[in-house]
Amino acid sequence: MVVHQEWREVRRSARSQMSRITQLMWIGWLTWAVRAWGMFLLAAVLLPLPVTAGLRNGQRPVAVAETPALVLGYGLDEELLTITLHRHEKRIRPGRPTRLTELRRIEIAGGRRVLASLVAGFHRMVAQRDPAYPQLGRVLFDALIKPVADDLSRGRLLCLIPDNILWDVPFQALVAPDGRHLLELFPLYYAPSLAQFDDLSTIRNSRAGPGSLLSIGNPEPGESMLARLRRIDRQSRFAPLPEAELEARIVARLHGMPLSHVLIGREATEGAVKRLAPGRHILHFATHGVLDDRNPLRSYLLLADSESEPAEDGLLEAREIMELDLQAELAILSACETARGWVGDGQGLIGLSGAFLRAGCRTVVVTQWKVDSRRTAELVVNFYQWLKSGPTGKAEALTRAAREMMRHPPTRHPHFWAAMIIVGTNQ
Repeated sequence: MVVHQEWREVRRSARSQMSRITQLMWIGWLTWAVRAWGMFLLAAVLLPLPVTAGLRNGQRPVAVAETPALVLGYGLDEELLTITLHRHEKRIRPGRPTRLTELRRIEIAGGRRVLASLVAGFHRMVAQRDPAYPQLGRVLFDALIKPVADDLSRGRLLCLIPDNILWDVPFQALVAPDGRHLLELFPLYYAPSLAQFDDLSTIRNSRAGPGSLLSIGNPEPGESMLARLRRIDRQSRFAPLPEAELEARIVARLHGMPLSHVLIGREATEGAVKRLAPGRHILHFATHGVLDDRNPLRSYLLLADSESEPAEDGLLEAREIMELDLQAELAILSACETARGWVGDGQGLIGLSGAFLRAGCRTVVVTQWKVDSRRTAELVVNFYQWLKSGPTGKAEALTRAAREMMRHPPTRHPHFWAAMIIVGTNQ
């Protein structure tokens, strides 16, 4: 009798448990259904909206369908700052020679005389990981972005065209009134000038081999060459870059090895690069880069020298790059200060980045200050992964990679995620 009573208790408990499990299953199914329906409705509502919710209401940016970019250009002389805002149209309107429509033009007294010390200070603070950078970041945001902030909700992307010393401003690290960085509000990229923006947006490189990649990592110069370079540039040690070698190999693997040509160590000679670079769709350089402030066309990427190439010294200088016939859609210069150079009036930078654009590349990814090679490799690999993951523009891919790095405490400072910028076209 006791056994039967215990068995009834077990069955009653089991039925109760099964009833609870069934109830939970129904709740789980209903929760999933509600969430799925909610996501469908959310997507239906958000897809027509621009990727940036404007600065006026403080909304967060949302990834959405393609809309025209806004082009924010600057003109700077000693006493006057001019800010122009254009919308980039998808098609050229009848009777017009350009896709750009001017929306606003603002002139502000002050110019280089007022901004020079602020720009130099902000660049230095971000490059040197100074935790007090937000104060200057807010001041420069108010000077350079706030005058047109009410119009910035109209476009998906933000293309920046600095002038003169403003090329030293890491716009992506500017701090909005709500404490967020400009890169958290807009996917960003840069163009050398308004004229070149229009040209780069319309020209297609058809001769480059589709999908072909040349990846150069950690070139190994000879000892005599290194000794000569160290005598000339006592501040640079030109130490080996094992992270750069790994970066070059990972990039090739992500891209697809059958379409990739990798040059590592002693194989990465100047002659080999000059022979293989023309006709490649993507060029990737993970090596030392040296900026020559006095003569930017002498700025160079360090490659390997070779006795079989007596005419080459292992230094791929900007002036030599300009003479190459390149058809690349993208060149990544994962090296120190490759974004910097001498500033020509209305023509952007004259240095390594400008040299690749003038040689035929449509887009270059370059650095604004000396960066840690391991962190750079992390950012670059994430950029490639986003670029390969789907129909994502170059600016969105780099923005997403930077935002990922921004979320981790060790790399939260913009020194790590804001060093790399895109110059050219987003397409």
